[in-house]
Amino acid sequence: MSRRRAQTLLWATALLVSPFLSAQDESEEDEIFELSPFTVEGDENQGYRATSTLAGTRIRTDLKDVGSAISVVTEEFLRDTGAVDNQSLLVYTTNTEVGGVGGNFAGRGNGPTVNDDFATSPSQNTRVRGLASADNTRNYFLSDIPWDGYNVSRVDMQRGPNAILFGLGSPAGIINTTTDSASFEDESEVELRFGSYGSTRLSFKSNKVVLEDELSVMVAGLMEDQKYRQKPAFEEDQRLFVAFRYDPKFLNGDSSSFKISGSYEDGTIDANRPRSITPMDRITQFWDPVLDSSGNYPLYGGTGGWVGTPLGAEDMSGLYGLGVNRSMVEDEDGNSVPNPNYIPMIGNFGQNFGGPLTVFPYSSTTELSGTTVHEIKTFTGLAPDGSIDGNISNPYQRLTSIDSYVTYARQANLPAWETGQYKNIYLQDASVFDFWNTLIDGPNKAEWEGFNALNLSVEQTFFNNKLGYELAFYDQTYDRGNVSMMNNGANIAIMIDTNTTLGDGSANPNLGRAFIADSAQGGNNLYAQDRDAMRFTVFAEYDFTDKNQDGWLNRLLGRHNFTGLYVEDNRESSNTSFQRYMTGPSNHDQLQQPGSSWSSNEVAVNTVHYLGGSLLGYSSATNLNIPGVTAVHTPVSGMYYSFDATWNADGVDPGALWIGPDGGESTQSENPANYVGWTYRPYEVLTALDGKTLVNYDLVTGSNIAREEVESEALVWQGYFWDGALVGTYGWREDTDSAWQLNAGTVLSDGESITDSATRVVDIRNPLYTYDAVPAAVESGQSQSWSAVVHLNKFLGDRLPLNVSFSYNESENFQPGAGRVDLFGQPIASPNGSTVDKSLYITTKDNRYALKITDYETTVYDSSSSYIDGTWFIGNMVSWGTNWANIADYNISDGYTLDGVWDPSNTDNSWRYNYDDPDVEAAAIAAWRQFTAAIPEKFTTAWGFNGDLNTDVISFYQSQPAGLAYTQDAISRGTEFELVANPTDNWRISLNASKTEAIRNNVGGAALIEWVEFVDSWIQDTAAGDIRIWWKGGPTVRDEWNGTFRSNFALTELQEGTATPELREWRYNLVTSYDFKDGKLAGTNVGMSYRWEDNVVIGYPLVEVDGGYSFDLSSPYRGPSEDHVDFWIGKSLRLNDKIDWRIQLNVRDAFAKKELVPISTQPNGDVAAVRIPGTTSWQLTNTFSF
Repeated sequence: MSRRRAQTLLWATALLVSPFLSAQDESEEDEIFELSPFTVEGDENQGYRATSTLAGTRIRTDLKDVGSAISVVTEEFLRDTGAVDNQSLLVYTTNTEVGGVGGNFAGRGNGPTVNDDFATSPSQNTRVRGLASADNTRNYFLSDIPWDGYNVSRVDMQRGPNAILFGLGSPAGIINTTTDSASFEDESEVELRFGSYGSTRLSFKSNKVVLEDELSVMVAGLMEDQKYRQKPAFEEDQRLFVAFRYDPKFLNGDSSSFKISGSYEDGTIDANRPRSITPMDRITQFWDPVLDSSGNYPLYGGTGGWVGTPLGAEDMSGLYGLGVNRSMVEDEDGNSVPNPNYIPMIGNFGQNFGGPLTVFPYSSTTELSGTTVHEIKTFTGLAPDGSIDGNISNPYQRLTSIDSYVTYARQANLPAWETGQYKNIYLQDASVFDFWNTLIDGPNKAEWEGFNALNLSVEQTFFNNKLGYELAFYDQTYDRGNVSMMNNGANIAIMIDTNTTLGDGSANPNLGRAFIADSAQGGNNLYAQDRDAMRFTVFAEYDFTDKNQDGWLNRLLGRHNFTGLYVEDNRESSNTSFQRYMTGPSNHDQLQQPGSSWSSNEVAVNTVHYLGGSLLGYSSATNLNIPGVTAVHTPVSGMYYSFDATWNADGVDPGALWIGPDGGESTQSENPANYVGWTYRPYEVLTALDGKTLVNYDLVTGSNIAREEVESEALVWQGYFWDGALVGTYGWREDTDSAWQLNAGTVLSDGESITDSATRVVDIRNPLYTYDAVPAAVESGQSQSWSAVVHLNKFLGDRLPLNVSFSYNESENFQPGAGRVDLFGQPIASPNGSTVDKSLYITTKDNRYALKITDYETTVYDSSSSYIDGTWFIGNMVSWGTNWANIADYNISDGYTLDGVWDPSNTDNSWRYNYDDPDVEAAAIAAWRQFTAAIPEKFTTAWGFNGDLNTDVISFYQSQPAGLAYTQDAISRGTEFELVANPTDNWRISLNASKTEAIRNNVGGAALIEWVEFVDSWIQDTAAGDIRIWWKGGPTVRDEWNGTFRSNFALTELQEGTATPELREWRYNLVTSYDFKDGKLAGTNVGMSYRWEDNVVIGYPLVEVDGGYSFDLSSPYRGPSEDHVDFWIGKSLRLNDKIDWRIQLNVRDAFAKKELVPISTQPNGDVAAVRIPGTTSWQLTNTFSF
């Protein structure tokens, strides 16, 4: 069924049922129903204190008898705090973190670049005990659907692994939501909420008894439009939910029960979510000096206000080149010498590397001023004999702007740059750009989700709940997508146009203007995952005291529960990345070498979006007040302006003498005046999506599909000895995980691939793109859990003034990970974890106060790591190096094949392949050949190189292995405190605190460490690292390896044994609410919360040790502590005999200050990256119950 049809059906059902739902019969007396062992009810809760859970043993168990670390969030807690999802709830709960604006961490690590890319699935950006994200489950089935409070009245949080719940799951724990179920009571509720920035939320819930005590139906719905401080960010959430319960009377008796229940939810989310990381700063450096007072490049470089032409004519050399952007230039003898005019802070113009550039001159209109290719493309240039050699004598030119700080550190050769300690700088001055109130890219990005879920269960019990079973099914369809205008990490930045002229030499009308830019090649993704699961649970209870309650032996042996479990859990997923826009194939031969990749930047649709007027008259960046983009900017087909290298000089001999602008002699074939030159030509723009649907498959750049089938068996025993004084629990389970993964770039066993070898277009419609093309990876494992709880009062009676219990828990599990491989293509064991929890549980005799203190140690092994930047270069380094070794070896003038070897006497392109020192060139080529010959076959096979690195002369490329993962281990130790109190019937208190120490180890995994050591032995220690990239004076492979990946990995190595990013040692959360029952304030409720977070380690000083570098762990750099105060006040009134009205005002972060939260530092302790915290917001909720 399509989602549109499903929504129509659900709305129709709601309208048809609603007249009946509003008809209430209050004369009916409340009836008592015996609770099912497979469910927990909110009626059992006392304020913020829940008394039972399914999370301990899979059947209802008193929380006091569970040894593992479980916290339960009740309906009253959700109502008081106004929490409706992970983002609004996890800031209050024990030892949990959640990202996003208003969250309590960013979740993006503390590497050189902090990417703000969790907007696509914010509910998954969580962390428990400082380790990893928790699994989200729905009625204890793994789920991708973000939960919402409109149909949820209870959230159970399991911290640490629990084999009883999931032998397969996140070792950090789970967040389980229990969806509302139909009940045998007529009741309805409508809730209308208004909030800050124009937010609105409407939800309803209505339950109707169709057959008394036999059949009931519930319908719920949600329409939410969440607005944010950053304009125009929003999130629209629409959902419908239907549930039923059927207890056929003929199958229910005095000692047995039978129930069929189910639910169906359908929903869509459309969003343009706010950014929680400020834009990168690539503009303030314009006003800073190039050199310090000593004539050296300073720690924080600048450009000294430099502006110039893309040609960048050099003083002293008189030769053409991008002078200020080149550390070396040629002297008159053709030798490379240091460039005295070098400005290492000058870099590329955004992400534009020679392709077409579409200009949007105004941020507030949709106007497009044109598309230009500023670099001269000479693919049809002639040789002196009139044949095409692809060359014209023209100076190299490329538009410039300010580079990233990480690149500056390398280019300025700052001390210890190779350790990866220098971080890109993010804006911290809102007077430059108001990141508090403005979404930098405006309405030009989007995120969306669509989903439906079906739950169905059949349960039956016998002998007064002594024996029973449940058969439950879950079916989920989920998809999400996102498109972005700017997503390349280093280019989510505000830059400044430093070009006095354009490519054709004309004056640049946008000189000095701020801009944002990117290529639309990244940040565009479609993801889908379907799940279906079946779970069969059977339990039996035997109580020795049933026959003789007074016999001491029977009391000693007590009561025992046995649970058996069988689960089949299947999922299929697809993940596709694409270019949002691309130039049409009719333009490709004008823009790049024939047969080149369609995903190269030369055919990308690069866009630049100018923000405000020229800034050249300002003395600093302070108070620039640069605006964001407010209009939709969409590139379209039309005409583009470029140099047409078509010969049009009839009567001119290409071989005739021509004196070039530098006075040198050449031939007319090299004279640009003999070609068509700068002109307009038709320009086609292809768009990947029609709405949210992929329609142009030529723009697909990558894809992978996965299927997983998990079969699980489990046995659980729980015994209550000596009247429940000692409670023991033991769980065993075995899981078999079969997984199939196929990467679109994988070369199959028959040598075929769905990725075109020339264009690199990924044909995801190819019949080869199926799971049948790859073998299954199968992994089996057993896991165990056990705990013991001792209730002292059962032994000592009333001699203790309090109820005191001790518990000890050990548990383990592993996360589904079959199909993951290392960079050699070898299988990686699934992530696995273990935990030890030791708890003290104290309650007062009247149970109004309950305190639990847990000392824990949780360890996670082989979890997937995202903390290493630059891993994309691991395979590319080999391809790039081999391509350029071939160019130098065979004097390839153009391209990467022997077809590019022209007449040896034509040395116009010798700048590309002839090194200044022939001996250095020869040694580099020879060493590179030895390096590629030494590369382990398992690496080249896993990466699917398109040829033999040692013999072929082709344009090499590769695809990373399907299922490639880099891993890490982590350990978390700490103490958790949880106090729940009801001092009176109308006063609720929740206080939790956590002390956490979490560290990372073995980041990257053994295979990556082995590969890095191998590459270093060649690239760092031999002439192989001297291979030049891009041209004979360009950076070496060694430079690129160190700058792109190795420095980042060095940072990772230094972080071994250090605290996980953004981890705060202490957190406190207090929530309290009071209801007035009598007097003038009767019906009024007031409450508040106080949240405090400790200061946080954001970096370490770098010290030299034995010729290398290390961290001074004794003197970390710290960010400040934080606190947050929330208030709420409400009033409940009875409007008439049938309708109750409740209104509540919540103010969140009442005393918030506009202070950014530091994430990382430079080696000297200066703040590098920051996140944007939540600010004061409010919401007014009206609830009508009838």
